[in-house]
Amino acid sequence: MISRDNATPLHEQVAEDIRQRVRNGEYEVGAKLPPLRELREAYGVAEVTVHNAIRELQREGVLVSSTGRGTYVNALPGGQESVDDVDQLRRDVASLSSRVERLEKLVGGAESAGA
Repeated sequence: MISRDNATPLHEQVAEDIRQRVRNGEYEVGAKLPPLRELREAYGVAEVTVHNAIRELQREGVLVSSTGRGTYVNALPGGQESVDDVDQLRRDVASLSSRVERLEKLVGGAESAGA
């Protein structure tokens, strides 16, 4: 949770905790976050600290706020897992491309031989 002894600024700790809650499914995509006051009390920090954490998550695209309506989860947080997934997809596509090229050569050769 939040530690005042930690060198990481409080708003970053709050932001990371909210990210974790989104990743864990506690706050699902489309769900409304509790009001600022509730979050402030839950984390034991100033309201401006929670506000700064929310702004950070908005810049990342994780949260979106609507005046008078609240703050909602917009997307799952990116992270190393996402980067690893994209890298794996690139490797898979490259492998499949090379296999398709080999098959096209085989089919092209068979068609030439049959003509």
